[in-house]
Amino acid sequence: MDIRDRIGKVREKIDWTNAFAGFLVSALLSPLIAPFVTSLVTPVFLGAGIFPTPDLQAEVQQTEAGYPEGATVERFDNITWESGYEVYRVRFSHNGGPTLSRAVFEVRFPGCIKNVQVPGSNRGYGAITINNPLKPQIEASNRPDSEVVGCTAQIVTENIHTHEGYTAEFVVDHTHSKCDMLTAYNPNREFFVEYEWQENGQKVERRLVGEIQNADEEFNNVTLPSNSTKLTQQEDYAAYLYAVGNGNERQAMNTCYGS
Repeated sequence: MDIRDRIGKVREKIDWTNAFAGFLVSALLSPLIAPFVTSLVTPVFLGAGIFPTPDLQAEVQQTEAGYPEGATVERFDNITWESGYEVYRVRFSHNGGPTLSRAVFEVRFPGCIKNVQVPGSNRGYGAITINNPLKPQIEASNRPDSEVVGCTAQIVTENIHTHEGYTAEFVVDHTHSKCDMLTAYNPNREFFVEYEWQENGQKVERRLVGEIQNADEEFNNVTLPSNSTKLTQQEDYAAYLYAVGNGNERQAMNTCYGS
């Protein structure tokens, strides 16, 4: 029997003649049943709009960078701009409702991250942590000129109040070289924000899903070459050696990191 049926059965048994008796019994039993009742009823009330829910806004879009190839870009730690670089702007704001205990904003880019900046115009006092969900470590006696790059960003914030938010800007490289290790590489047009807050002492979790804007060409062209080798897979996240090998992990590692 689902909760709607239970509520219906209870309503059928209530009338004015036993209302006071019901109140007394409820008062005596409430310390025992309150946690159970809260856990059942809170999700229903949230769905019906009785409790306030956070009003969030999230967006990701590719922006016009406008830097010529070879330029030194001061705003991104003096990075030397290369063909294939683009800037993606991630914005998140809490416009109203209860304080968020935690929010994780995940973006799976159609390339890999070269640099990230969080401008000083962000609103709020909470710390912002940007992670790559997959962090393989390599121990090798000889490393050629190759890179280990992260391709998914997880932006983590805690204790986010109304009218707080942030903007983060990522330089993403859509071109790669042989032996580059692409970690957490799983391009997806959809981004999501998993967030949680407290209601009547209970943790409530929700997910907001959106789509990356202005990057159709990049997503249409994003494919790994057939000779790239997958090194590891953890849940949704994989690491690849780019343009190396035929699926043999040991051979691919020897090619790029062998002694």
